[in-house]
Amino acid sequence: MLQAIADECGRRGYEFSLRPNNNPTFQISVEGIATGFSMFEEYENRPVMNEDELKEAKYDWQRVRSTVQKVRSGKLVIRTGSRHSPVSWADRKRWSLADRLPGLFAYVEQSTVETIEQCTRKEREHIERRQAWEQALERARQLHVTDLNRRRLDDQLAASRRAGTSAATQTGSTAWPMPWTMPSRRSRPINGRRGRDQRPI
Repeated sequence: MLQAIADECGRRGYEFSLRPNNNPTFQISVEGIATGFSMFEEYENRPVMNEDELKEAKYDWQRVRSTVQKVRSGKLVIRTGSRHSPVSWADRKRWSLADRLPGLFAYVEQSTVETIEQCTRKEREHIERRQAWEQALERARQLHVTDLNRRRLDDQLAASRRAGTSAATQTGSTAWPMPWTMPSRRSRPINGRRGRDQRPI
């Protein structure tokens, strides 16, 4: 069966390889994307006679007890997918595993397309998140620069006001007052009359 799968991979241009362990597993790679499979023989429940009683039986008519046990069925199963949602192909009465290989390769191709789309979507989301982060960082930087410039302008205005107030205070404290002089006034006759010793010229 593995040889038939490997031959079909070669015909389709896919890469077939065995996994690096002792289990009968393999993987098919398409465009660098590997899909892993496990192949095993299926077990089924069958009545199995007790071997000890069977050996002790001397006559054909003696009954030997049997118990239901899981035994190999001779049917091969190929399985992939996660443990919670596995996908499998197996031998059945109406078909063989070889008849199911086209479905297996269709699954590989569909899984590859979905993986590529998922990787593309994740890469796009990563780029969008990075762009949004860079834009937010640029906005934060601009806000920081604007706030810094506003603070500097406020500091400059405050320093200018303090300098103006200090200059005005110093000018007022160093100014000298104007000298005071007695205003001159003409001699006026006392009680509206000239003195007796004053005569007109």
